[in-house]
Amino acid sequence: MTSFASVETRTYRTNDDVTLTYRHYASNASSSSSAPALVCIHGWSGSAEYFSEALKHMTDDRDVYALNLRGHAGVAPGYGYTIARLAMDVREFMESVASGGHDGYVLCGTSMGCAVIWSYLELFGDGVSGVRGIILVDQAPLQNRRPNWALGSNGCYDAATYESLAGAVRADLDAFADGNAEACLVSPHSINKDVLALLKRETLKCSQDALCELMYDHTHQDWRRLCARSTVKALVIAGGKSKIFPVQGVTHVAELMKNATCITYEDCDHWLYIEQPERFARDIERFIANV
Repeated sequence: MTSFASVETRTYRTNDDVTLTYRHYASNASSSSSAPALVCIHGWSGSAEYFSEALKHMTDDRDVYALNLRGHAGVAPGYGYTIARLAMDVREFMESVASGGHDGYVLCGTSMGCAVIWSYLELFGDGVSGVRGIILVDQAPLQNRRPNWALGSNGCYDAATYESLAGAVRADLDAFADGNAEACLVSPHSINKDVLALLKRETLKCSQDALCELMYDHTHQDWRRLCARSTVKALVIAGGKSKIFPVQGVTHVAELMKNATCITYEDCDHWLYIEQPERFARDIERFIANV
C-alpha cells in the first residue's frame, strides 16, 4: 500500500463565500514538482473519500488532491447547485490552492465529476491552469434521452424519471444510499463492509436539495459539441456492466474527442474504481506518465 508523506483535510474559500474541503495526499518524492499532480473530482452523491481505496494503490511520487463538491461532505450553502458553479469552484481551487510547484495537472472525474470537467473546459479552455490531461469515468456526454440520442442514463433520462429519483432522495436518503450501492456495484456483497459503510456515510452527508438541483441541471447538459472541439489528452474508462449508462454511451465520448483513448472494465459497474481500485490506480498512473 502507498504511504504518502501526509494526508490532510484542508479548506479553501470560493468567491461566493463558501468554504469547501479537500484531501491533500502529499508526495514523498523530492522530484514531485516535475510530475503532474492529480486532482480527483467525485460524482453525484459521493465525496473525496470515494477515491480513498484507489489511492491506497497509487505510488507516492506526485501530489494528489481529492475535492469535495458543494452540497456534498456536509457543506450545504443553499445555493450554487449547478454544474457551472462546481466548475468555477474547481477553477478557484486550482488558482488558490494547487497553483505552482507542479508540472501541470491531470483532472480525474467520475460520473457527474466528468460533467464538471467538461464545464471547466468550456468556461476556461483546454490547458488552462496547466491542465495536461483529463480522465473521464463512466459518464455519457448527455444524460437525458433525445430523438437523436438513446445512449443516456438507464435510470434518470427525462422529466418523469428525474421526478422519481428526486422523490426518492427527498423521501428517505438512508434508503436511497442503500439503493445507490445496489445500482452502482455489480455485487455489493463482495465489497468490504467497511468500504460500503464509508460510501453510505458519505452519501448521508449530502444535502437532499443539492442532490436534486444538481441532478436536474446535470441531466440537461449536452457535452457532445464540447467533446468534439476539445484537444486535451483524455482517458475514458467505462464499466462494462454499468447499470447507470449503456457502455456505448460512455465509449462515445472517446469517439467524439480528438485525443482520447478508451478502456472498458468488462466486469465492473458504475463504481469501477471501488470494484477494481488497484487496476484503476495503475491505469491512471500509466496515463499520467504519457501526458
